[in-house]
Amino acid sequence: MTFKKGKLYRVNLTAELQMSKGEYWYNLAIEDFFGAGWRPINQKFKTESSLLESVEDEDWWMYTEAREDRLLAHMTYGWGNTRKYSYYFRPELTGDYLIPPATAYYMYDPEVHAYTEYTRAKVIE
Repeated sequence: MTFKKGKLYRVNLTAELQMSKGEYWYNLAIEDFFGAGWRPINQKFKTESSLLESVEDEDWWMYTEAREDRLLAHMTYGWGNTRKYSYYFRPELTGDYLIPPATAYYMYDPEVHAYTEYTRAKVIE
């Protein structure tokens, strides 16, 4: 993947859950790691969210947090097999990066844990 420095990008994460019809699940967490020098856009800040088209996640995420190296999202409970989460970021430093996998898991059921694959990315001027 190649990204342009300073440009705005949208990340779409989808978790496919193995659930029976009508079965509930609890405390789903998603962690997605950034490349060094990438800055997530905080959709709650009016100064940054004004850059975005209208963002409406299909699910109700109860908690999100952007840290230096990752974005965290948590949903307390839900039903069904698919959950989606989207966020925006802006690469601020050029270079070649190895992006760690995103992960989804149940917070209090650690044996249920899934990962994406590692990705190579390049940021150009």
